[in-house]
Parts: sequence; structure tokens; C-alpha cells
Amino acid sequence: MTTTDESPVLPSDEELAAMLRERGGKAKPDPRLPSPRMPEALYYYMFMAVEAFIVIGVWGFMRMGVEVALKGPDFEAPVLEQITWHLKSIWVGFADVCLTMPWLPAFAFVVAAAVFVPGTKRSRKRMATIVSSVLVATFLGLIAMQFSEDIARAGALSLLGARP
Repeated sequence: MTTTDESPVLPSDEELAAMLRERGGKAKPDPRLPSPRMPEALYYYMFMAVEAFIVIGVWGFMRMGVEVALKGPDFEAPVLEQITWHLKSIWVGFADVCLTMPWLPAFAFVVAAAVFVPGTKRSRKRMATIVSSVLVATFLGLIAMQFSEDIARAGALSLLGARP
């Protein structure tokens, strides 16, 4: 490290790494080099599996119709009662989708396995973001289509004078 009259010149990355090795410290790993896949990729996979479980469960519950959804607790009900009802409805919706369309959750979990493919931390994180975004966007689109279908059905029934 040399200094000039005005300001000191900082050492290069290689010089810093050499100084750290001399002192017994660890140099920062290069994010472009391959890294162990399993712990980090498994964490991303589990996160995406829970995420897919929730959105598939919500969509599956919405597919059961408005009548089933309206059986839930009132707004004045205790928070714990509402939380348990929502968790049960997600579970029931996921079970319904698994029974009627078992290929859909299987496909979501296989697509989420793409996070195990990249070799570096940076690319694994990027892959997890892309796959997670695609899964959530797909099922949010299905939820939106189901919601608009329920609204259209209710509108058609109201024009006919029938109750849903």
C-alpha cells in the first residue's frame, strides 16, 4: 500500500486477500464459483413448496363455490377462530385439488425443483426468484379467473331472479 500526497491508495482485492491469508482470516468467497447446493437449495425449495401449497389451497377452496366460502366466521369473530378457519380452508382446498387434479401440485413441486440446477449461489437465488414468481403468478391468475367466474355467475343468477 502506497500513499500519495493527497490521499492513500487502497490495496487491490488480491492484496487484501493475501493480507487476510497472512493473518489467518478467511477471504470472501467468490459468488461466481460453485458452492454446496443442498442446504441453500433445500431452503429455497421448501419456501416455494409452502408458497405453492398456500396458493393451490386458496384456489382449490375458491373452486368449491361461493356457498362454501360464505360458511366462514363473521368479521366480529375472534382472530384465532378466523385464522384456524382460513388454515383449514387452505388445507381443504389443497386436498380437493390433490384429489381432482393430482398432476397440478405434482407439476408445481417438480417445477420448484429447478432451484437445485444452478451451481452458484447467485444463480440459485436468481432461479428461486424466477420460479417462485412464475408459480405465484400462475395461481394468482387462476384465483382471479375463478373470482371473476363467481362474480359472473352471481350476476347471471341475479338477472334470472334466482339465489346462488
